[in-house]
Amino acid sequence: MPAMPESSATECRPMRRVFVLGDSISIYYGPELKRLLAGRFIYGRKGEGIDPGDLNKTSLINGGDSGDCRRYLENFLPRTDLLLWNCGLHDIKTTDAGRQVELPRYRENLAATVPLILAAGIQLVWIETTPVEDARHNRLCTTFRRFNADVLEYNAAAREIMRRFAVPVIDLYTFTSSLGGPLYRDHVHFTDQVAAKQAGFIAGQIE
Repeated sequence: MPAMPESSATECRPMRRVFVLGDSISIYYGPELKRLLAGRFIYGRKGEGIDPGDLNKTSLINGGDSGDCRRYLENFLPRTDLLLWNCGLHDIKTTDAGRQVELPRYRENLAATVPLILAAGIQLVWIETTPVEDARHNRLCTTFRRFNADVLEYNAAAREIMRRFAVPVIDLYTFTSSLGGPLYRDHVHFTDQVAAKQAGFIAGQIE
């Protein structure tokens, strides 16, 4: 039997599925990421198509903190080939009572959830938490504080856990920090232009 032309063989391969579980940063870069991956990946995310509502809160679309993500994945593992996961910005929300999820608990949540994902045969890719500009954030947001020093500490903890399980990491923190010009649309979310660049960076890393 003659060999099937390479183009035909490629066309017969089913597209891989990618699923995003992340905070509101991923809600902003998601549409452009979906466009960039079209034709190669079937895109999905937690709560896709649902009104995100208050982006500062966990919701049906917003992944929230590491505890929220852990509970979500313990109860619902998406049918996907590739899971892009991030959490951290909600964990480091700080009030007089302390951080929403303290660092030891953050480590515990990630270390318990990663094996659950891998055991299901899902390829996990971790996306690092994006930078915070302390003065801007804490001037514009009056209900809780965030500090970039916490972002760095939590990113380092996540990298250590991902290294333990041989999970690849996309360094969205360094990429975003390297961009020039205005970055933020408000206290912590990025402009459309920055979100588009973030999507392009993530798509390139996936490829």
